[in-house]
Amino acid sequence: MTNFFESDEAIIDLSEVASLAKPQEARVFQPWHKPRKQFVRCHQWWKHIDFLISRFTEYRSIETIRYFGLPGSDLLDISYFSKKLSDSKHADKKLFVHGFIDSAQGKEKADLRLSELLDRNNVDVNSKVENFNFQALAEEKSLALGRIKNTGSYHLINLDLCDGVFQKRTINSMMTLFTHQLNSMTGTPWLFFLTTRADKEGIAKDLLEDLNRIFTASLIDDASFVAAIETHRKNIHEYIQTKKSLIDESIPESELSEILQVCFIFWVIKLIHEHGARLEVVSTMKYKVHEGNDYPDMFSYVMRITKNATIAMDQLGLGEAVGFVTREFNDETKRSDKSKAVNNFCGSLNIDSHLDSDPALKKICADEMKELLKEAGWNIDEYDRLMGLH
Repeated sequence: MTNFFESDEAIIDLSEVASLAKPQEARVFQPWHKPRKQFVRCHQWWKHIDFLISRFTEYRSIETIRYFGLPGSDLLDISYFSKKLSDSKHADKKLFVHGFIDSAQGKEKADLRLSELLDRNNVDVNSKVENFNFQALAEEKSLALGRIKNTGSYHLINLDLCDGVFQKRTINSMMTLFTHQLNSMTGTPWLFFLTTRADKEGIAKDLLEDLNRIFTASLIDDASFVAAIETHRKNIHEYIQTKKSLIDESIPESELSEILQVCFIFWVIKLIHEHGARLEVVSTMKYKVHEGNDYPDMFSYVMRITKNATIAMDQLGLGEAVGFVTREFNDETKRSDKSKAVNNFCGSLNIDSHLDSDPALKKICADEMKELLKEAGWNIDEYDRLMGLH
């Protein structure tokens, strides 16, 4: 991952080393090494992975959980999910990993770390990390897109976009990935994790104009979505009714941050519904990262997406297909998806406040993070001090 977190620079005072192959050497701690990221990893991501595999019968016959993400060179998420799988009632399942890393040096480190993780019995031998930028998926004939298509579909997609999702090429890449996934993963629910900035600074001008168009012209026509906003965020509802422009500097930054997220949620729900699939926002968390902001400016979402398999009736009456689960998808489920999404967003958990109010939980998260870092070759002697945990 690239460091875009300005206010966290104070924790970085260690000298960086060149290779993962030398364990216990000092390296630079990053903001995503804070205990709150481990809280997300455990209490949001793994919680819903466990629920997905346990709750939906389709996963009884699935031997390998297929994962795509932007894992970073230490593969911390992969290491953690592998451990949790092996320690759970899903210990019979393997984890296949397909990761994109956008630097040659990062890929080299990731390859070394992956070679270690492949020693575990539940990490699939075909797992791979590749040197691609996620935004390359926006190019029709890109090698990155070809690799995605050749690899197939995924049960888990994790886009941890520290630099913000609100860039045009990133949106196009996400739409391309959704289109591939929704044409290849049918009949089985899957999870989409998204971590994204939620402030104006993370938005390209042309995309801000598009979001403004959605907010002032498109969103108001969706009665069920607007009704949910009116129930949970009356201030945003007033902006919708008056067609307040997002370019208007009079909108407080904290409210603009929420409006931008609402626009994105509306876009992704509409897109998924157009593909004939359900999208349920099942978890939303937030925390503050950037200096100068007095509101949470980073959001972490978990969305569950389900597209039914197409089952054609045999008009001639010779046969009948069996073994496919279909779930209700109609106007009522669409309204439910929208209402649930807004409700979940408006009730998002502030992780910073939550951990500050529970020092014991914060220590557990810090200890788990230190263990993951140590296994990846980090010197953690100064971790507590640099993270302000003493």
